[in-house]
Amino acid sequence: MTTTPSTSSEPPLTADDLASCGYQQAFARDPEPWYLGMSTELNLEIGTAQREGHCTRERALILLARICSLQLEPDNKRAPFMPEWKAPDGRCGFMPEDLTSDEIATLSWFAEGVENTLLKARVADIVWLRERRRGIAFAHMAIDTYCQLPLDGDSWLLSGRDGWRRALQLARAIRDAGRVASIEASLLHAFRDAVAAPDRIALSYLGPMWAEDAGRAHAEDIGERLAAQAEARQREGQHADALEYAEAAARWFTRAPAGASREAAMLVLVGQIMAAIGDAAGAAITRKYWYAKAIEMYRAVPGAYREEHQVHTMIAAVRAQQDAAGREALNEMESFEHVIDLSPFAAKARDRVQGRSPFGALWALTRIHALPNRAQLIAAAEWPLPTGRISRLFDSVVLANDGRAVARRQGSGVDRAARDAQVLAEATQACHLLCTTTVIGMILPALETMWREMHVDLGTFEALASRAPLVPNERAALVAQGLHAGWCGDFVQAVHILVPQFEHIVRMKLKAAGALTTTHDAAGLDTEIGLSNLIERPEMRDAFDVDLTFTIRALMCDPAGPNLRNMVAHGLADESLVKGPYGIYLWWLVLRLVLEQCAAMERPAGTADSTATDHSANAGE
Repeated sequence: MTTTPSTSSEPPLTADDLASCGYQQAFARDPEPWYLGMSTELNLEIGTAQREGHCTRERALILLARICSLQLEPDNKRAPFMPEWKAPDGRCGFMPEDLTSDEIATLSWFAEGVENTLLKARVADIVWLRERRRGIAFAHMAIDTYCQLPLDGDSWLLSGRDGWRRALQLARAIRDAGRVASIEASLLHAFRDAVAAPDRIALSYLGPMWAEDAGRAHAEDIGERLAAQAEARQREGQHADALEYAEAAARWFTRAPAGASREAAMLVLVGQIMAAIGDAAGAAITRKYWYAKAIEMYRAVPGAYREEHQVHTMIAAVRAQQDAAGREALNEMESFEHVIDLSPFAAKARDRVQGRSPFGALWALTRIHALPNRAQLIAAAEWPLPTGRISRLFDSVVLANDGRAVARRQGSGVDRAARDAQVLAEATQACHLLCTTTVIGMILPALETMWREMHVDLGTFEALASRAPLVPNERAALVAQGLHAGWCGDFVQAVHILVPQFEHIVRMKLKAAGALTTTHDAAGLDTEIGLSNLIERPEMRDAFDVDLTFTIRALMCDPAGPNLRNMVAHGLADESLVKGPYGIYLWWLVLRLVLEQCAAMERPAGTADSTATDHSANAGE
């Protein structure tokens, strides 16, 4: 690895400078063996050196404090030491790459005489990481010193676990079979001594071996010991402990040469424990969660062992419990109401359509409000995140009216992908609310006025649908029937006609844009892709624009929302859904698109409609 040459005008530090800087006294103030505490105490000592004007001592303490500040991340084998902090603009704290060649040389001379175990292991590790040419002795020193860390008590959890894993990682990297075997033996001895203890520390002794793919020769023995503990703790009613031991046993049996049957047995045991945890839970939503986890575990049992363990029977029994818990969970929930006064919007909507010709009123109806603006709704969902709601940190599940879990949202935490998904989910939820208020506060009041003042027959809608390029000629009559049914107030018929016809329209538009709308399987058969997947195609935004695509997805394909396409297709849509705001909005949306296309056909090329409202102009008003 390339080293950084020193550019400082000050003389390089020596090993004696580091040895005499007072790090021992600093560490003595905090007897807890962990790097964060060591770094904190060294920083306090740096302040003392600054006040006393001891420049060399200050520099030595700063170097050691930086080394102790590094965060060991064994999962990142190429760069196991990460900076203490990182800023969004790319700035970060001290990294091993910041060490100069003089500093590495000084650390190499200093390492042998270091008295503190953690500091000695860290210094030797960094010298080996940065300059292999200084000899494998530093790798040996790091391994052997890490292995001096105690295998018990708080020190194991503070620093020992990561230290022993790093030792095993280094030993395997340099192919030192003797040291690997010694480390495995020490960890196995600690595990066997602690496996029957009431706490779960025994599991943590297996962590380094599992993470570094070690201990395979002992996998069966480890699995059997874990399985025995899982069964014993389950009998005693200690379900949480039993679950962890059973899950660990199943994992270790995957590494045993003939462990498939025992792995299957452990997966079944895990499922049984999860179901038992569900039975003991008070809240129905908690029971539903654990029953779902139990079913997931039963399904993980390989097919060859399912009949032996009666897996299908157990899945059926737990499914019944899950369904019952889902229905109970709905009764446990509390509804929150927020009253919004829509009367001013209703009055304006009536004025927009009153006294017009039938076509003029229909046009005014479709321009009564803009489509939801995706960018604005996303921005509104992102805005509270810096301060945020605590609920965003946790996973959540969406239940359907019959208690089924239909969508799951991951907590945002620090995961960018989870954060973006949650922002999109909240923006989509805001779109649902906007559609509802648009129907109740604008569309329905306008329709009531139009129903009193005019009559529009089926022939009018047939003429409109046949003139709209969006609607295929052979489907114009069907689309017209759906639009006319909605005009007559029969939104049950309207939705059941327009949902499949609109999906066909989307498919035709995407085909014209060059998108594949079918899948070709191994048997040579072509299957149409459903709307939920078509909506994610990049060509969708080109064919329908971003805001319309967002609205279609929110209205027809969002499992956490009305999900009109799938609810209608699978016979799950009840009267309250299709006659409610979402069904009415879908009818209005199709009518809007048809009239837009008719108006575009009537206008001379190069002119714009002064009464038209752009999709994105007024979203969220």
